[in-house]
Amino acid sequence: MVLCSWSILCMNIPGPQESKYQVLWRKLSLTALGVLCPEVIFSIAIGQWVSARHSVRDFKTAGLRIGPGVAGDTMEEWSMKEAFFADMGGFILHTKDQSPFPLDAEQLHYLVSRRHVKLPDLTNRMVEDKNKVDGLLRALTLWQTTWFIVNVIGRWAQHLVVTTAELTTVSFILCSTGTAFCWWHKPAGVATAEIIDSDISINDILQAEGLDHNQWKRTPLDFVNRREWWWSRCWSNFVNILRNMHLSFGSETVPIDRIDDSLQREPPKRSVYICMALTYAFFSVLFVAWNDSFPTHIEQTLWRAACITMMATLFALMICAELAWTYPVLQQRFRLYFASKSFMLKSSRSDSHRQRSNSGGSVRKKWENALDCVRNNSVGKDPLFYIPLKVIIPIYIIAVFYCHARTYILIADILELRSLPASAYATVEWPNLLPHIG
Repeated sequence: MVLCSWSILCMNIPGPQESKYQVLWRKLSLTALGVLCPEVIFSIAIGQWVSARHSVRDFKTAGLRIGPGVAGDTMEEWSMKEAFFADMGGFILHTKDQSPFPLDAEQLHYLVSRRHVKLPDLTNRMVEDKNKVDGLLRALTLWQTTWFIVNVIGRWAQHLVVTTAELTTVSFILCSTGTAFCWWHKPAGVATAEIIDSDISINDILQAEGLDHNQWKRTPLDFVNRREWWWSRCWSNFVNILRNMHLSFGSETVPIDRIDDSLQREPPKRSVYICMALTYAFFSVLFVAWNDSFPTHIEQTLWRAACITMMATLFALMICAELAWTYPVLQQRFRLYFASKSFMLKSSRSDSHRQRSNSGGSVRKKWENALDCVRNNSVGKDPLFYIPLKVIIPIYIIAVFYCHARTYILIADILELRSLPASAYATVEWPNLLPHIG
């Protein structure tokens, strides 16, 4: 699982000042995340895949084609490879009045369509040349994982013991296959980006849009396509906690010098349902070992409890997300009613409130500051990362239960190896399964 999680990752282009150690540490961190929560890596991949598809559509609609533009050369369509290359930070914008920063595909389309910059002289072959992992290697990896699943099915057909470690690997392969599909056209191992020079200043671009020069947090082109949805806000809150533990996935400079590897782009609802369905399938595979013989009865009970907990946490996450983000709409409808009632209550308590000591106000202020840090722990208190307490607290409770359950599954896979039945060491007799000819 570790090797599969490592090999399937397609990291974004590192920052210009990053060392090889920092890039390696970030990839190791994402590998650990992939082992513990492979469905999170899949959610990142499907968001990038949807973004790349939208980019291909937008460039095609605008009639924008890429190529060197030399007589005799054929201009090419903007493809998924170029879209992925852009979204992973493949283009760095240089202007006269701003530090260089990366562009994603939608921001590049915005600048090119308004003739602020020229479309880079890039071809499909040039992007492929930057790719360190070719299609053959990815196909071999996919074949190995497919053969593993076929072998597990063969063991089940011949009534051989299928260990919990094998089941966990099968469930892991389900998410990894979805991730591999989404990242099939994404270049891997790219170390350098293409430079785009612009004669127009960032200040002129912002003034044309009626925006102030200081109204951005990540890059001056945030207004083009920055959209934070409920999961990206919650994920950012979690990532900011890891940042304080020196596990940083994103850039810490302003403007950013690279695109975050764990950026959660908002997919359409259909893609969210696909992600949820694959996650349910990932959890469901583990239920196959419900009645297996474990070394002890306690371990079997804990395995069952972990399976139920993981399934319940996903269901609770969906319910929490739906109720938490629709609640403000309901609150708006009854705001006038609550305001009138609260005014009467506050007026009756105003005299007693004035008599409270200043020390009580100081404690309350500290408590409010602590709660504000929970609601928004981003650098610079980015308002788009604000999360109500009614959302973040239940989600962290859900995350604690999920992480404990998932960790026990991995521990149980190792503990079971100390006491395996004899059939666990037997191999599949394929001649007994395949039909004979002649």
